[in-house]
Amino acid sequence: MPLSHSRAATYVDRLNAPGLLDQLATPYPACAPLRPPAWNVDPGRVRFEPFFRKMYGASAAEVERQLTNVDWFGQRLRVTQVNGAAQSLAAVAAELARLPQVRPFVTPSAGTFNWRTIAGTPRLSVHAYGAAIDLNVARSAYWAWGGYREGQRGIPYRNAFPLALVQVFERHGWIWGGRWYHHDTMHFEYRPELTGPAQCAAALRGQP
Repeated sequence: MPLSHSRAATYVDRLNAPGLLDQLATPYPACAPLRPPAWNVDPGRVRFEPFFRKMYGASAAEVERQLTNVDWFGQRLRVTQVNGAAQSLAAVAAELARLPQVRPFVTPSAGTFNWRTIAGTPRLSVHAYGAAIDLNVARSAYWAWGGYREGQRGIPYRNAFPLALVQVFERHGWIWGGRWYHHDTMHFEYRPELTGPAQCAAALRGQP
């Protein structure tokens, strides 16, 4: 696929029509301490859609052929097998089961596979590929719930999710929407090109 950057003049236009290199342009702070992101710093939120369609499926039917069931604390969730995503989520569940203090955030899950666009945008959600999970909505914060516009300055950051939970996901190759200026704290998506055990180990070595 062509390696290019978007020529879009605005952040929102770049989200809607990025180049393949744009999705790697902002480093993801794997396993780092939690802090409010700067304006429009959304590591991993820029996605080159043709890349994801080629990898996971270009239609709901194509994606569904790659789905399998993962036991998520008694819920049956459908997750893609591509790139080991389902196996990774099962490993996340096993590790989180040993952390009872995070259980109120983990369950019930608000879902995984759902062929849909992101609300208010032309962009397909990573849920459309079966490579994302939303956790407990009642414990979550989402930037758009406050009536803000995408790209707007001054969106207040809110989060209640503990770092221990986030780091489990990140060690297994999942990024977290709580590390975005446009925060979505219930949302995790499988992006092993951005995070994983090596990135987390390097980050933790650099912490005091």
